[in-house]
Amino acid sequence: MFSFLNKHSLPVPVSEADFHQIEEEFQITLPPLLKDFYRNYNGLSMRSVLFHVDGHEYAVERFFAVGAGSMSADRIMEIYRLCRYVPDGYFPLALSYDGDEFFCRYPK
Repeated sequence: MFSFLNKHSLPVPVSEADFHQIEEEFQITLPPLLKDFYRNYNGLSMRSVLFHVDGHEYAVERFFAVGAGSMSADRIMEIYRLCRYVPDGYFPLALSYDGDEFFCRYPK
């Protein structure tokens, strides 16, 4: 489905307990589609892929994994919440080569 993901690496398992912990800690509800993505592809390496958003082109370097490493999506969310960097309703998703960050909007 996602040809830019490296099928030779193994995804880092994400459990329902992991999702529950994140949703409880940050008082959010992750969209089912995002949970499915993490269940199937969490932490897989990827080749650079171009995304087009609002007429701009971004080369995404990587998606943040859930619960894996110091740069996991949940760790980044924790840091961003402390410094009030991320607005309510958004969850860190990916990072471009240029340092642009992408967020998933979730229902409030």
